Amino acid sequence: MIEWWNSLGVFQQILFILAMASTIIFAIQLILMLIGIGFEDADFDVDIDNDFLNIFGLKIITIRGALAFLSIGSWTALVLIEATDNLWVGTLVGVIAGLIAMILVAYAIKKAMNLQQDGNINAENAIGKVANVYLSIPKNKSGIGKVNVLVQDRLSEMEAMTADEENIPTGAEVKVVDVVNGILIVKRIGE
Repeated sequence: MIEWWNSLGVFQQILFILAMASTIIFAIQLILMLIGIGFEDADFDVDIDNDFLNIFGLKIITIRGALAFLSIGSWTALVLIEATDNLWVGTLVGVIAGLIAMILVAYAIKKAMNLQQDGNINAENAIGKVANVYLSIPKNKSGIGKVNVLVQDRLSEMEAMTADEENIPTGAEVKVVDVVNGILIVKRIGE
């Protein structure tokens, strides 16, 4: 091992140290993220109004991005310099590989964050949906009934009113036309 280390040039030794350190830190951060121990807020945002920081809506300049760049870029450069004995080619390909790694990490983090849901049902998402009356709905917005409606992939029981001239009985189908103060405004369909 010592012979191998001594056979490396100074630049290769620096690449090896960068590669090892960034890989270990990146792996620890990834493992902690996968088991649910934060780091959502650990990334930093650069407060500059330049479009080059966000490519296709991805936050590229982050701690994870920098670690991916250093880790993948350093390993790629180290291996290529060792294989080809060409410092410039290895460094160039290492930088390109690091940049690609930054973009892929940003894309993966964006997709992972899109999987998060707060669990709250937004009544506005019920507009246009067909619902079944659970408790009869009094006519002319004179009272509140209840409907069962599929909102955000969940069957929800929600309060409802109607402007129709007749009461809407239990079991009738209605269409949600509006939401006022969290109460669905419905219209009877298919009498």
